[in-house]
Amino acid sequence: MRLAQLFCIVSSLVLATGAIPNLIGRSDGTVDAAKRWKDDLVLHQGKITVTAANGTSFGFVSKILSDLGTYVADLDKDHAACFSFNAKKDFSSKGLLLKDTTSNRPDTPYLGGVIPHGFSLSPRSGWKRDGTNPDVPTAGTGKTNPDVPPTSGGNSTTPPPPSSRRRWFLNGANPKAVDIESAIWTYNPSTKEFLATWTNPDGCAISTTPFYNPCSNQGVALVSDAIAYTFDNPDAFPISLHFLPN
Repeated sequence: MRLAQLFCIVSSLVLATGAIPNLIGRSDGTVDAAKRWKDDLVLHQGKITVTAANGTSFGFVSKILSDLGTYVADLDKDHAACFSFNAKKDFSSKGLLLKDTTSNRPDTPYLGGVIPHGFSLSPRSGWKRDGTNPDVPTAGTGKTNPDVPPTSGGNSTTPPPPSSRRRWFLNGANPKAVDIESAIWTYNPSTKEFLATWTNPDGCAISTTPFYNPCSNQGVALVSDAIAYTFDNPDAFPISLHFLPN
């Protein structure tokens, strides 16, 4: 009898204080918050402009890749690639995939980066060490996850471009010689600018600056060591990549 009375008292207290409804409310609130976050994502579609730091326009990221399979700039708007991505409407979003919707490459539709297998991106300018590279060329790649080390032997449109100084070019397009990343982009809706962060094999995130050499078919590169990169590419300029909505 006493146990039955105790159960009734506890049940009455729970109902009176609303403990169970509050717990359910918190659970539902968490689900609602996650749903709201997903609902806040907006599909963006448009082109990407390429502009030097001094204001010189190189046009648009082109849908016509270089002979090396890298993304280049083109002043002809008809040659501009169209990209789509999902990002927050009013806040910066990172780890984005930029899908080239004009490409006819089902295995490599994303604007990503390639690096020699096992290499790391230099963590700072002036860093000289075997197994590191000052830049990552952009190319068409397969899909990778954000904030994770490069995918070994991933699909890409290019092997690393030739370099007499770094000597990591392998003749022929051997995808097993290349590591890729594609979910590397951060988008700022206020400035409409794209920046890229590369994740090294040790998990270290490396900020990059986009460069472009109009005198070379190496294309748009994501550079962490500007000193070493411009030593090899004296005609290259730092650039900005801005989104131009359709």
